[in-house]
Amino acid sequence: MHNQAFIQYLNTLHNVSADNRNAFTEENQKNPFFQKTRIDREVGQYIASLLLSSQPFIFILTGHAGDGKTGLLLQVLEQWHLLNDKKMASIDEITMPNNKPCTYIKDFSDDNASARDRLMATYKGYPADGKSVFLVANTGPLLSTFSNHFSKTAQIQLVTAIDENQGSIQLYDDIPIAVINVATIDNASFIRPFMERVLDESCWEKCAFCEKASYCPIAINRSLIKENFDRTISFIEKHYIWEQEHDRKLTIRQIVAHLSYSLTGGISCHEIKDSSHFLFQHLFFNVFFGYAGSVQNLNSAHIEGISSVLRARYDEKRLHANEQLFINRDFSIFPQRIKSILETEGSRSAFDKKWQSAVRRAYIMQNIDTNPQSQISLEEDIFSPWYPRFLKLRSGEKSVGRDNSLIHDALFMIFMGSTSKDKSIPITMKRDSGIEQSVQIVYETINKNKIKIEHQEINDFSTTKRYRLYLTVSGDRLTTPISLPLINYFNDTRNGAIATNIDPLLSHGIDSLKAQMIAKCAPHDDELELLYMNTSGWSSIAASFENGCWNIN
Repeated sequence: MHNQAFIQYLNTLHNVSADNRNAFTEENQKNPFFQKTRIDREVGQYIASLLLSSQPFIFILTGHAGDGKTGLLLQVLEQWHLLNDKKMASIDEITMPNNKPCTYIKDFSDDNASARDRLMATYKGYPADGKSVFLVANTGPLLSTFSNHFSKTAQIQLVTAIDENQGSIQLYDDIPIAVINVATIDNASFIRPFMERVLDESCWEKCAFCEKASYCPIAINRSLIKENFDRTISFIEKHYIWEQEHDRKLTIRQIVAHLSYSLTGGISCHEIKDSSHFLFQHLFFNVFFGYAGSVQNLNSAHIEGISSVLRARYDEKRLHANEQLFINRDFSIFPQRIKSILETEGSRSAFDKKWQSAVRRAYIMQNIDTNPQSQISLEEDIFSPWYPRFLKLRSGEKSVGRDNSLIHDALFMIFMGSTSKDKSIPITMKRDSGIEQSVQIVYETINKNKIKIEHQEINDFSTTKRYRLYLTVSGDRLTTPISLPLINYFNDTRNGAIATNIDPLLSHGIDSLKAQMIAKCAPHDDELELLYMNTSGWSSIAASFENGCWNIN
């Protein structure tokens, strides 16, 4: 039990037990293990540079609770060597390395409304007096207080800045302010460097002297992840990106809780047993998914990251590898240790669905198949057929014929109720039933070549670029993003699926896209085109309005 202190520390980062004191940065600050595992984020370096290189201004760091705002403030203060083993104060006046004064507020949201009003009234005048302000606040309290001290124009400007997240200094009622909203930053990029730190030898060297090391699930988890690091971390990253793209983004605090619990299983060193079944219960790929072996661990569902994995039901999906795993009973694609455990557990219940789900969890997270196509097939199986392609588009890869074909087919399906090889897409008035409508009014036809996918870079204050996708029609960009759910909907629509219960956010995106495309059509008050279905396919009728009535041409 030589590494008990570090294992105890990991268990204070999640909320399965009552002791989660180190989940909060301000409590964690002086813990030596925090210093070993902390990650300096690129956005923190941007903030420090902006404060040093600009004239006095108010810098606002906003986002949700748990998004890592306090950690970024701590990163900046430590980068400037201003704490010197002191605990971070709630409010403090500091001198920055450029010898200019700055006041930081660790959490503006901790104060009540009247206290926030007094502070805002004071800080508004600081830049004019040559002093900068570093204000950390949850978005709700920030907007509420801001509205009491700034004009309506400035309030709208702040909301826009929070949404666009450019981090640039602008004048708000003649007061220089810069805003960064960490809620919009991709948290999945935090996972790899954090796990590299947590798994580093310096945190585990004491395990080598422990008499339980050969059968300890925690030490074995660390070893298995290290041996297959890229495969394991890749799945975790893709899961969290999937959640973000479906508007279920988890905070840094929630991600840390999920990963730390998955590594330890919530157990301490003195609880370790020399048992194959005990090991199986606490292996990383089971715990990460919210299971103790083959049985769901209800206590772990309190961790939001585990709840998100349970909702996804990845381990219930049909895989291309099912035949190899369950018919041929070929486990050669697993590390030897996992292979032995699965064979032992499978000998008891080889055809049990719960055991098969555990095998899928192991395959999803820790298979050693070196065939790249196998990994793409796996992602298509457990996420969606277009997810691997979406990730490439999201990272900046230009669209190709396959991508454009999906968009064109889906738009034709949306506006006409069927797909077509026609070179133009009729923009019609049509019911949203998903059923082909035999007569439709045509606003205009748009050539497919005029509808393209465009990339817009998202400012993540990172060297790794990320993009949002949009459609352009005749060179004009539509404002509705082409999100992952929308792409999946396009694919389902093209394949003939009829959705009876669409998520409201997705429904809004579809309706917005349709409305914008209709708005691109030129109005024809005295001309009308009707499409109708006959035995040979679609035909059209033109009509014109003359002398107070419509005439068929």
